[in-house]
Amino acid sequence: MTNALFSVVVLAGTPARSIALALAVQDVPGATVVVADRLEDMPREVAEHDALVVVGDAILVEDGGATLARLRASATAVGIVVAAEQPSLAVATLVLRARVDEFFPGTASDETIRAAVAAVAAGVGERRRAAVPPLEPVQPA
Repeated sequence: MTNALFSVVVLAGTPARSIALALAVQDVPGATVVVADRLEDMPREVAEHDALVVVGDAILVEDGGATLARLRASATAVGIVVAAEQPSLAVATLVLRARVDEFFPGTASDETIRAAVAAVAAGVGERRRAAVPPLEPVQPA
């Protein structure tokens, strides 16, 4: 992955968890971290910041996965990393059905989360570049 700047949107069920995830992700080379306050705000934050990755906990599927489904349907390409410290079976099922890129159903170290975000961002960046054909050079008249 290059050190090109990209945005990561963080959302968790508590302010303390949001801060912890944001602090973990801020050390990813090239990452700019944006913290969303509510699940309803997350898609807008992704669009406004052209985020490559969303990082969060079980709150990302508190609506049954509907927000993630809409995000997947509307975004050019966005990766999703879920670090849920003690997910119920229902939450784990919803997370997997949402086709997240990385799921940590337990305690994950900051290094593990950073590595996942960097890898997912690189993959999403490649998918975006592959989806947009390069501009053809303008020929002189």
